[in-house]
Amino acid sequence: MNDKERQLYEFRDVAFTDESRRKERRENAEFWRHINALRDQSTDEIVIIQGIIKDPFVGKYCTNAEIQCDSLDTKKAAEAILSTYYYRVPLEINPSIGETSDLYTHLPER
Repeated sequence: MNDKERQLYEFRDVAFTDESRRKERRENAEFWRHINALRDQSTDEIVIIQGIIKDPFVGKYCTNAEIQCDSLDTKKAAEAILSTYYYRVPLEINPSIGETSDLYTHLPER
């Protein structure tokens, strides 16, 4: 995941509609339950890096996540959870921004 994809995730409250952000939280609630249970069981730090990608198959911006962990066994367990329970949820662009083919160029300043 590149810097622009991570940065866009930080601006998701501005860039995308409330309903699509709520849908992303609902769709991935099970993923977070399993990841948090793994974190409770493990002494290893499990980092979830989230971003927004332009999915070429869906044709929309979607949520995305990647796993970082120093322990190979824990990382494999976390990636199994990611591949089973994480959904790339298509997000609807906030009408105040307007449709654009490259939302990454329209990131607001904070």
